[in-house]
Amino acid sequence: MLDLFLFIFILLPFIHLLHELGHIIFARLFRVQHTKIVLGAGPKWFQFTILGTKIQWNTYYMVGGYSTNEQNGSLSPWKQALISLGGPLFNVLAVICSIPFITASNVNMMTAFIFFNGWIGITNLIPFKIGHKCSDGWIIVSCIKEEFQNWWKRRKQQ
Repeated sequence: MLDLFLFIFILLPFIHLLHELGHIIFARLFRVQHTKIVLGAGPKWFQFTILGTKIQWNTYYMVGGYSTNEQNGSLSPWKQALISLGGPLFNVLAVICSIPFITASNVNMMTAFIFFNGWIGITNLIPFKIGHKCSDGWIIVSCIKEEFQNWWKRRKQQ
């Protein structure tokens, strides 16, 4: 029972935070400012700023998250695609880095950590859109499509 409590209230938010940090770190590599990570849903619980990134914790902080920046429109499609790839990439890196730390005493928690990280990373690479929310995969495919269309137009003009 304690494992379930720790998984839901500590591990899940940490995995979501890792995913969103992947997006933010890639955005920062492209000098994107005004970044924000929101963890959870519901009313805002608290918010703080660290290294120029606002981090907001909502009441139901264990049910996901998202990250934003104010430069989406001014970034090239390739930069947008790489920023979107950053989240799933961090999940995959978390899986790889955590494997050596599996011991007999933490095998259940580490297995849950590895599988959920893998699930978050892989599912976010699947292109889908629900309402106005797009998966990382949707953004990546859209950016590649836009870049290809731009290339095709330039090619036809030559």
